[in-house]
Amino acid sequence: MAGVEIRQATIEDSALIHQFVIELATYEKAEHEVLATVSDIENALFGANTTTKALICNFNNEPIGFAVYFSTFQHGSASMGYILKIYMFLLSIEALVLARRF
Repeated sequence: MAGVEIRQATIEDSALIHQFVIELATYEKAEHEVLATVSDIENALFGANTTTKALICNFNNEPIGFAVYFSTFQHGSASMGYILKIYMFLLSIEALVLARRF
């Protein structure tokens, strides 16, 4: 049993991340609001001048979610920080719960 694995996303994960975005939008009944393409995700996360990064979370070698993080600058304290947005998808989590029952 492989368990939970968190790894740095690569450009090859762009379609997977796009799929997760669509799944979340569908769950929220807002799929019509998704304008991003796989190419947009490639450019935003893996483009030459990006400061945004992503992580992929797998459970038993199956992707169940992703996180996006980017650096910030706190001008009041002149320090760098990070903002982390975590996206775990209910459909994937439900599958995970069902898998634990067996």
